[in-house]
Amino acid sequence: MTKRQDAKKLHGNCKITDEQVREIYARGHKGESQTALGKEFGVTQGHVGYILKRHTRLKALLGGSEQ
Repeated sequence: MTKRQDAKKLHGNCKITDEQVREIYARGHKGESQTALGKEFGVTQGHVGYILKRHTRLKALLGGSEQ
């Protein structure tokens, strides 16, 4: 099962879990490219950028529940 399929089990519209959001945030701020992270997690580079700028999934980054 892919990472995207695992996340869909949690919420029909989610592509990634809160844990994956936190991983993207941490790895992105360590210098990994947004494009590479997007390909690995099955989301666009733009979505990764929003996560890194904290424009989306803020609750996930702060330890809250799925949005």
